[in-house]
Amino acid sequence: MANSQTTGAIGGAAQGASIGSSFGPWGVAIGGALGAISGFLGGGGEDLAKQLARIQADAIERTGQETTRRMTRELAQGVGTIRAQIGASNIRFGGSALRYMNEFEAEGLRRLSWEKRRTKMEADAARLGGQIAASQIQSLGMSNMVASLGSAASTGLFGTYTKEDGYIGPGWLG
Repeated sequence: MANSQTTGAIGGAAQGASIGSSFGPWGVAIGGALGAISGFLGGGGEDLAKQLARIQADAIERTGQETTRRMTRELAQGVGTIRAQIGASNIRFGGSALRYMNEFEAEGLRRLSWEKRRTKMEADAARLGGQIAASQIQSLGMSNMVASLGSAASTGLFGTYTKEDGYIGPGWLG
């Protein structure tokens, strides 16, 4: 699909030429040129939408990595604290104490696993959102271009065609 700057320029040229056709060939040329410039400058945004999505995804991934690092450290400290408490209490390292420590560690590992999956899902969603936004910008540009060309054609900018007379050139050509 064409980018929205291109479709904006084409649609703007058609609209400007249509408006300028009231003033003859020079009006068509000047109106078309100004419309093309205006449409080109007013178009765009697809690349910015994708770039913003990449920045958001990168921030999500970096935040997730930092959160995972901290959670890993907290888990190691928690397991270490449990080991120290068991050792300091003169309780045999086994039985319910060992089950508690193992369950504590397993829960921490489940939380870490979820954090990694959550981070990946959010980053992927951000990237997909950028692609969707870019596609919508392109579709809107294409739609506007077609509407502008249709509007210009309906005013007779490109001439007219009838069964009786065939093609009749545009009136602004003289």
